Amino acid sequence: MPEKPDPGGSITPLPLPGNADYLEALYEQWRKDPSSVNGQWQVFFQGFDLAMCPRTCTAVDEAKKQSAVASLIYAYRNQGHLIADLDPLGNNLDHHPDLEDVR
Repeated sequence: MPEKPDPGGSITPLPLPGNADYLEALYEQWRKDPSSVNGQWQVFFQGFDLAMCPRTCTAVDEAKKQSAVASLIYAYRNQGHLIADLDPLGNNLDHHPDLEDVR
């Protein structure tokens, strides 16, 4: 059975179920002293902690904003062609009922 790499080494094992105990030990080591593990693991565990933040944290607010932007981009991609200026002869629609403001 191959040896597990040293946490400070440059080879990083994948966090698979088979090495969950190793990953847990590495996480506890990082919580005590982040500099005791290599940079890749530091970034991994920072992201891990960020994902576990309470629902009132800044990351959640930023994720909601990013989701709203992604939804807007999707809407433009999905519906924007309906009034896009694509016909060089000028037979383009300048409005569409599905794209009207609902107030």
